[in-house]
Amino acid sequence: IFNSDGIRVIERHFRNFILITVFRDFDSDGVFDTIYEYKDGLLQTISFDANNNGIAEYIEDYEKGLIRSWDFNEDGLMDSRERYENGIIYKELSSKLDGNFDTFSEINGNTD
Repeated sequence: IFNSDGIRVIERHFRNFILITVFRDFDSDGVFDTIYEYKDGLLQTISFDANNNGIAEYIEDYEKGLIRSWDFNEDGLMDSRERYENGIIYKELSSKLDGNFDTFSEINGNTD
């Protein structure tokens, strides 16, 4: 799919007529910023690379629930993540930004 300037903003890939990946260019610079990956037609992950350096700064993983991860220093190792399970948000942080999570917290996400 192209925008009005002729820049490809969405590209979809299929295998045996089943969607496997979607690439999106949100800022219309001609480089895809976001990759949606599917397995058996179900969304598995969304990766976002804002500066187009090939390293995702943000990932959402839906394979085992919702896990959100951030790579603050763009070294390819996740520095922070949140996991949602049974109304509780589990937050983990790598204080040295080295991918080793050493700080943990739980937040009750229920609003009842």
